[in-house]
Amino acid sequence: NRRRILEEAAGIAGLNTRRHEAELKLNAAEANLERLSEVSAEVERQLASLKRQAAKARRYKKLSEEIYALDALIAHLRWHEAKLACETAREKLEETKRQVEDASRQDAACEAARVEAGEGLAPLREAESLVAAKLGQARIALAKLETERKVASDAHARLEAEATRLMEDIEREQAAKTEAEEALANAKFELSALPVEDETANAETEAQTRAVLEAARADLIKAEQAADDAQARLSEARARRQASEDQAAAQTRRKTQLTAEVDRLRADMAALEDAVTLVSKLKAAKAAEEEAEAALQTAEHAVEEAEQRLAATRDAETAAQPPRDEAASAVRELEAEIGGLRKLLRKAEGPSAPPVVERIRTRDGYEKAVAAALGDDIEAPTDKAAAMYWGGADAVGQILPEGATPLSQYTDAPGELAARLSQCGLVDAAEGARLAGQLKPGQRLVSKEGYLWRWDGFARTPDAPVSAAARLEQQARLEAALAELGPLQETLAARDADFTAARDARIAAEEALRNCRYEVAPAQRALNMARSTVAEAAQAS
Repeated sequence: NRRRILEEAAGIAGLNTRRHEAELKLNAAEANLERLSEVSAEVERQLASLKRQAAKARRYKKLSEEIYALDALIAHLRWHEAKLACETAREKLEETKRQVEDASRQDAACEAARVEAGEGLAPLREAESLVAAKLGQARIALAKLETERKVASDAHARLEAEATRLMEDIEREQAAKTEAEEALANAKFELSALPVEDETANAETEAQTRAVLEAARADLIKAEQAADDAQARLSEARARRQASEDQAAAQTRRKTQLTAEVDRLRADMAALEDAVTLVSKLKAAKAAEEEAEAALQTAEHAVEEAEQRLAATRDAETAAQPPRDEAASAVRELEAEIGGLRKLLRKAEGPSAPPVVERIRTRDGYEKAVAAALGDDIEAPTDKAAAMYWGGADAVGQILPEGATPLSQYTDAPGELAARLSQCGLVDAAEGARLAGQLKPGQRLVSKEGYLWRWDGFARTPDAPVSAAARLEQQARLEAALAELGPLQETLAARDADFTAARDARIAAEEALRNCRYEVAPAQRALNMARSTVAEAAQAS
């Protein structure tokens, strides 16, 4: 107490405190100078890096311009190629139209020939029906005649057998007649040769002989009658045989006529079948031609659709590239900024803890207020082994002036800064000078703009340079940039995926177009072959 009274009497009260503060500030200034030299070297390195980046950016811009020019040239060449392809397609279209007109005329001719053939086909079908009916009747008559011929042949064989049997009977009766005549002659000879001695005996003998003779005559008469009957039957059999032979000859002639008629009808049917076959071939050829035309139209339509899809995919790829490039450029710029901020805010080398500035989190817009309240002390760590550090102290129960809000409400800082922040009040810049007179020892007032009013009368405006404020702003910008980087990278990934999908779709569309164009030529050849077949069938009919 005595020392304080003497110091107050001498007017040097608080000198030791101010001396200590001056020493601390001097040490901080020396540290800042060292830090400034490091920052200067770092800035020079960053400047060199930025120069290299600028050179790369200029090269990239030049390459982008060249790429744009090449893309324009490629687009022009593609347009020229498409124009030539369009002209070729128009020529092919005109040629195809002419071919279609020729085919239409041929089709009309074929249709007329078909109608004419159809008109001539009805009588042929009627004739075919009549011929089929006649053929059936002829077959029935032929079968009937064949049956009659077989019956006549059987009767002829039977009559031949009967005639043979009758001839044998006649020969046998003739032999019997000859024998009887011989016996009669012998009997007469014997009778005449016998001597007449006994008339009675002769009479008996004569009677017996006469009886034998009568019997022989009776047998002869019977034999003659049998021979006559056999001859009559033979004549009748021969007559029937002749009639059967005549009938068989007539049936043979009828068979020959019917066979000739059948052959003629078969020839007519073959000719009719040939006409029907030609008409069927013409119809089949026309159906094949229609199928070939449909296949060609389908192939050409597929080519048109493939060209439209290719144009759409190229437009989609062209539209997807600028957003992807823009997102990639934004990500590169933000990554470069983050890299620069990290180099500026890199941790001090050595075992010391990082400065509290790296651990302070403030609300948006309060960085200058916190920097004004803490000053260069913000560079000190909480590590007690460091040359200067925040060791922490109990909060003083002094109340801030009315209208001032403790700065700790707007700041998330280590506990070692609690005592300091509790005695720093946030006020409007217009009220700071008025409330500064109400400050108690150790208290300070700050504003969002960076004004500072201290209890001992010291004041500082935002125009005075404060490295802590810049450092806090850099720290806040680094955190904001890191927060922005994730969504930007997601956007880049999404746009890159869209661009890749558009490019893959364009490649697939080009491949599909090549395949569709490859299918046109075979379809055209098939149509030409079908038209040739139709023409040949029309000429044949």
